[in-house]
Amino acid sequence: MSAADGAGRQRGPGPRCPVSRADLPGWMRDVLDAMEKGRPRRGVAAPPESRWRAVTGVLRDLVAAARRHGLAEEIAEPTVAAMLADARARGVGEASLGTHMSVLRLFARYAGRGVAWADASSGIDMRTARSVLAAPAMRPYRDAAAGLLAEGVRLSDVKLVGRWLALSAEREGAPRERDVEAITGQSEKKARTLAFTLHRLDPTHADLPLLQGWQRTLASETRTRKGLRRPRGPRPREHSVPVDALPAPMQAQLAELAAPGDRRHKPWKPVSVRNAALPLCQVVHEARAVGAPETICPESMQAWLAALKARDVSARSKASMLHTIGIYASRAGLDAEEQDRILREEAFWRKQARGVPKRKERHLAENPLTLVDVAEAARARSEAAPGLPRSDHRRAAWLDAAALALSIARPDRELDFTRYVVGKTLWRTEAGWESDLFSSKTDVEVEGAVWDAVGAYLDDGILLGADPSAFWRLYHEREGAAYFCHADGAPMAPGRVRSAFLRCLGVRSHLMRTLWFDEAAAWGEWGLMAARTLAGHRSVLTAGHYETDVAARARISAMQEQLSVHHDSLHAAHTGARAAAPDKGVA
Repeated sequence: MSAADGAGRQRGPGPRCPVSRADLPGWMRDVLDAMEKGRPRRGVAAPPESRWRAVTGVLRDLVAAARRHGLAEEIAEPTVAAMLADARARGVGEASLGTHMSVLRLFARYAGRGVAWADASSGIDMRTARSVLAAPAMRPYRDAAAGLLAEGVRLSDVKLVGRWLALSAEREGAPRERDVEAITGQSEKKARTLAFTLHRLDPTHADLPLLQGWQRTLASETRTRKGLRRPRGPRPREHSVPVDALPAPMQAQLAELAAPGDRRHKPWKPVSVRNAALPLCQVVHEARAVGAPETICPESMQAWLAALKARDVSARSKASMLHTIGIYASRAGLDAEEQDRILREEAFWRKQARGVPKRKERHLAENPLTLVDVAEAARARSEAAPGLPRSDHRRAAWLDAAALALSIARPDRELDFTRYVVGKTLWRTEAGWESDLFSSKTDVEVEGAVWDAVGAYLDDGILLGADPSAFWRLYHEREGAAYFCHADGAPMAPGRVRSAFLRCLGVRSHLMRTLWFDEAAAWGEWGLMAARTLAGHRSVLTAGHYETDVAARARISAMQEQLSVHHDSLHAAHTGARAAAPDKGVA
């Protein structure tokens, strides 16, 4: 049977191919005629007769895809990617697609057109590093790619990026997920390698969000297929509404509190307005749940307090939220009777909270911790990083050490760590590291140079085990990205920072402020002033709570020492008396 006879047959599922052999470009028909006559071209032997029908069928599909998507009728990456996507949409299996690709590469080498695609898409890419870097698509990144190869990056990873850049350069318009699938297939590892290596070449490349999204999709599918994803349990009950869902009068009152005006109170700072809105959102949510008025009234407050009790919220937290609502009620000019009711409720829960230690205080009592322990944990985590087998584990270890060290020098909450951007809020100069960040809770600006001892850990978070001579190149690659980020450049979530502190210290980062006041207690008033600055306390009242707690712990510690000395002296006296007494044995 000739190729012309087989061209009229429709094989596989899906609609009939609209392109016949007569509709193929002239150069394709000429090469097919030479192939059927067994003529070699440019020293390349013609494909065997058993492949003729498959060659003709693949070329018809290729031309049909090119005309359907407005692409060049050539054997090139965009056209082949479109052909594969159409074939998958028709339900063609991956094994058949692999055969199509092999046949197309055979024809491309015989025809002498599309050879670059055939070499790049082959399962075994035989190109040398020199030929890879000489490709037109790699020209803007030639020096950076050569630097990666010198650092030990695999040539196959650079080849993968080169194939993607070639496809991106040939395609008109923005690439799509099917283009990524044509390069990486369904391999999550290939997708991750492509995204990571391209990020190292150009951290601002426009295709990175697409590649990272495809990698996350494949990773999620892989976890589901392998049964690694935990089954979702029932969603936790919501206990708040968004700020923009508050009633219009309440939103207007909050906006008025932040606006400058002729009032006897100063305008609230944005962070104070945000903190005031949190309990109000909870009150409105519970009011809607029971059908009460969406205002500060006895019915809505009673429903809210009942919800707090069901959630086992501590008395101290209840008093704090009631204090915020009370200030809002006073500034917003609510009913005087309602204000008195809120104040009485707050006073009740303040009384209930007396003598009940905070969770972090109980942890400190059971597991004594100092700033020296935090520094030792950072050092141990950094020293253990080079010996870890996986690169993502080494990266996590160096960033954990940087977070622990930075928490000693900066009053950062978990959310603040995720807001450090290299070159903007956290930057490096020849003199060392500096930062400028507003606290997410108190809105206090913390700026200035970072201690040199902490800067060494920040350097490690940039180098990630690379040679120190490559620091500035790696630093410039990371500029504009989050310092605490994953390998694909995506910022870490606050929960990731929280887990680092829990894993290394057993506590969350907010305990650092208590440790600073414990450390400063021995230095008198000057030490407490330094602790207020390091802890980022804007309010003297807040700092006073910490200072009172420190003084109480110091008194308890001193009393325990005195009791211990007294116990030892009593024990020694009692032991001596027993030794001096005569033996009253039986005669």
